[in-house]
Formats: sequence, structure tokens, C-alpha cells
Amino acid sequence: MRNYRLDGVLPYKVGEVITPKPALSNSDSRILGRYSMRLYVVLAGILLLGLSALTSNAQELSLDQIEKRIDSMFLQYEHEPGIAIGIVKDGEIVYQKGIGLANLDYDIPVSPSTMFDVGAVAMQVTAACIVLLENEQKLSFDDPVSKFLPELPAYQEGEVTIYHLLHHSSGIRDYLIALSMSGKPWDEEFTNQMAFDIIKKQTSLGITPGQEYEYSNSNYLLLGLIVERVSGLSLAQFAEKNIFEPLGMKNTFYYDNSSKVVKNRAIAYQKAEDQYQMEHIFQNTVCGDGRLYTNVEDFIKWMTNLDNSVIGNREFVATLTERGVRNDGEQMSYAKAVDHGYERGAHFYGHNGYWGGFSAMMLKFPDNDLSVFTVTNNTEISSPGVTYQIAGYFLPDNSQRIDAEGFKMSRKTVKQFCGDYITYKTGYLRKVFLSGDTLKYQVAPGTVRVLKPIAKNTFRITGIDVDYTIEFIEADKSMNMRIRREGLIHGDYSTYVPIADSYVIPQEVTGKYYSDELDAEYELEIVDNKIVVSVNGEELMKYETVKEGFYCSESTHHGYLVFDKDDYSGFELNDYSLKKVLFKRHAL
Repeated sequence: MRNYRLDGVLPYKVGEVITPKPALSNSDSRILGRYSMRLYVVLAGILLLGLSALTSNAQELSLDQIEKRIDSMFLQYEHEPGIAIGIVKDGEIVYQKGIGLANLDYDIPVSPSTMFDVGAVAMQVTAACIVLLENEQKLSFDDPVSKFLPELPAYQEGEVTIYHLLHHSSGIRDYLIALSMSGKPWDEEFTNQMAFDIIKKQTSLGITPGQEYEYSNSNYLLLGLIVERVSGLSLAQFAEKNIFEPLGMKNTFYYDNSSKVVKNRAIAYQKAEDQYQMEHIFQNTVCGDGRLYTNVEDFIKWMTNLDNSVIGNREFVATLTERGVRNDGEQMSYAKAVDHGYERGAHFYGHNGYWGGFSAMMLKFPDNDLSVFTVTNNTEISSPGVTYQIAGYFLPDNSQRIDAEGFKMSRKTVKQFCGDYITYKTGYLRKVFLSGDTLKYQVAPGTVRVLKPIAKNTFRITGIDVDYTIEFIEADKSMNMRIRREGLIHGDYSTYVPIADSYVIPQEVTGKYYSDELDAEYELEIVDNKIVVSVNGEELMKYETVKEGFYCSESTHHGYLVFDKDDYSGFELNDYSLKKVLFKRHAL
């Protein structure tokens, strides 16, 4: 499987309690780069539902006790790739420490000055650059992107604005997913221009601009290019002059030169067969959506700046953290490179980042005067997971959630909700079933949650610390399922009838197909009644039957394939941000 960034906003607890464990399998962490997310917000939902609730109570813990708890979380990593942590409470740095090793070759320890790649956390700085230019009236959030990047195609779905880019609502396909799905390697030089060239090939959008939040790394790459064209400086130079220097962040920079010497650099690692191996990516210098190097000492200055900004105008922080609004007027949880949510009843905003073997997370609780930042060079540790856990040590449980304890539903009523569900946005599959008289929800094999009735046709997902509900809605003799997180729509699913066990995939699907937009040739074979897709002789993914002509990937990372009935001249590839990419059969 090729490496790529699939990073984004994961305002969810992604890791086990007490002892940090990998949020993802080794194969998944190779896939994940700068996302998350693509929801990847959606992927976060899958991970979240396998977790236990936090049990710490900040009101019972002193600072000394919290420090001992944090230290004990990472004892096993003393001689392994580690983690750096910075915590600010009530305006004071209360914890600033490195644990484990930054470099296994030379046994160099992690310290607060160790330099890490923070993945998509970099988007906060890119967004800040755009806000500063807007402060100076050098651009407007309502400006069309084509004003600054006329090389982009004219999209028939609608005009994309800077506002859409900032809030991941442009519909522009993710260049990182496109790169991965084309089978291109990551161990070669890859620049901003090369990424821009991929974006320019995408002639259609996944959604109408502004329709909804849909994470795509392309948005922030393009914002970085806009900063360059408006200011006359590279993104790295503009950020250095207008953000890093004024804030005293002397060791923070965008990695736009692969030959650059990075003092105190951590190397990223992944464990394979009980042995660590380097997972570090050196040759990628694409900035805007990532490639920001920083350390805990510097990043604390950025978090402090969000309390009382010394850059920009008086509205700078308010503008940066203001939630986006969709075309229908509904407010998003996502602002400009931070996502809003609630933890233990406390309001927070934050962002995570994954890139190669690195993961990072910033959480800020403005009403509690608490900021937590973690970054690790070890895929065995999930920065988002441990960041939420650490924050929980400081937060009283002020959750206002009230369950309808006396609400009951008959077995006959709940039985109508049972079935197999799919979301056509990503091809993710879910199952709802009865076990005795208890309704259960399966996210993936081995990940099952009990559904508790709280209102008519509405259930709460139990066993997790975040407020997730499922509402079942009848429609056209079928059942739809709407999932909400903290009241916000998280995903819509509809029922389908699985046929994988009885359906034989037609041999006609085999052959070679080509996509102009991905500049990639796929070879399709049938093995064990599954479609195996290979690129350049290397297996990319297996797809299994959901219904006739419709095949979903075995993992959550490669969407689904659609063939027209009895027409095998081509197929459509759909994914979270790669919608309706057409492949045509090669002529014999």
C-alpha cells in the first residue's frame, strides 16, 4: 500500500484509556497521512465507536497527581520513539516534557525543543496567513479562487471561493488521495507544483461549493498558493515574517526544501513485526496543508497567541475560530483549520495531523483556560487519543446530557430498524441487529455497540464518552439512518440487501482501464469472488460485492466501484472526495 496523507479534523478520542495504543493498524497508519481525516471525519467515527469512556475527574487531581499520571502513560516508551507534550492552564505552562527517543540510530531523547512534522495542524498557520491578508484588504474571503489561480478549470458545479477552501466545502478533490489512487510512490520528489498539476486535472467537483463540509488537503494547498501570489512571498517566507518572528517562534518553519538541515529533528517510526522501522518521508515539500516543523516550546507560543493575539487586528482570533456556514444556512462545526466540539461538557476547538509516522493534536478549551498539545514520532501512539485523555484530567464532568431512563420500545418496534446500511458518500457499511431484546450497532467486525432508546425512533450509542445518537427514518418502503454527534449531522445511511454470498462477479469486469483525471491504469482481476485492483503490477485494493454492479473496498480508504448493468466499457470510482472518477476500458 502506498503512503499518503489522509489527515484532517478528528475531534474524537482515538486511542485506549490509560495506556496509549495505536488508533490504527500498521497498514492503516501507512495510508493515513495528513488527514484523519477525511472524516475521515467519517473514519474517525469508525475509530471512536471502539473506545471506552474517560473516567478521570479533574476535581480530584492536583497538578502533581496529573503530572504523575501523564508520566506513567508513557513509561513503556522510554527507549522507543516517543512523544512531546505541552500544557498551558490558567496562563501558565504546567507541563512541558519530552518522553522517549527522537532518533533510534543515535539514542537521542525527545525534549520540548525536538522538531516534529505536525501534519495538518499546519493548516492553522496557513489559515492565519489568509486572515492576515484579509485584514490588510489584499483579498476577500468571498473572492473566487480563479481570481488568483486562473489555471484551475471552470467547474460546472459552481464557483469556488476562498471561503469554501478555508472551511473544506469547495468540493475540490483531494490531491493526496488522487496521488495514492494512481499508484504513485511517495519516496520520490513531490512539490507544490506537482500537487497543483494533479488538482488542475480534476475537471469536476465532488459537491456543489458550500453544500457541506468535505475534507480535502487540496483546499489548503491552494490557500498556500494564494498567499504566495497575493503577497509576492513564498508561504514559508510570509509565515516567517508575519507570524513566527512576531511570536518568537524561532524554530518553526514550513519544510519547502528537502535539502534543508533540520537541527533537533525527530525521525518518524512504525513498528512492524515487533521491530521499529523508519516511516519518515523526506522528499515531499508540499506546503499549505502540512509540512510544518515545530516543537512544543514554540507551539505553546502559538496556543498562547490564540488567547490574546499580538498579530493581526482585534478580530483576528475571532475570525480564525468562527465556524463556517453552509449554503442552506446551517452552521458547520469546522472553522478555519480548527474544529469545534464538546468534551465532558466543555467547549473546545482543535485540530489533529497525521503525516507518515508522525501524529499531532492541539486542543484548546477557552472557557477552561486550558490548552494541550501533543506530537509523536511513533505510530504506536495516537496523539489525538492521548490529548483527549490528558485534557480529561483537567476537566470537571459538566456534561448536560440527560438520558430518558424510562423510555421503552417493544421488540417489534426495534426489529424494524434491523438491517444492513450503507452511505453512498464513502461506501461505508454498517449493521443494526437484535441480540435478545437489545438493539446493537456494528461499525466493523469486532466493534459493536449497544443502542439505548431515548425517544421515538432515536437511540444513543452507549459505551463512549461523546454524545452520538442514531435516528431511524422511514422512506420509500426502506429505512434510513441518520447519525448525529453532539447534535450535528455526522452521516446518513440507507438500507441495502447484501448479496455478496450469493452473487458471482461477472468475468466481464476483468481487464485494464484508464482514467485521464488520475493519469492511472487499473488492472482488474477476480480472485475468490472479489475484484482485485492493481496499479503498475502492485495490488492497490480488494473490492467485494454490495449489490449488482456495486463493489465496496475492504478497507475504509478506497471507496467503491460502480459498473452500469451489462456494460463493462468502464466504471466509476467514488470515494469521500474522489467522486465519480471515470475509468474507461482500454481498447484491445
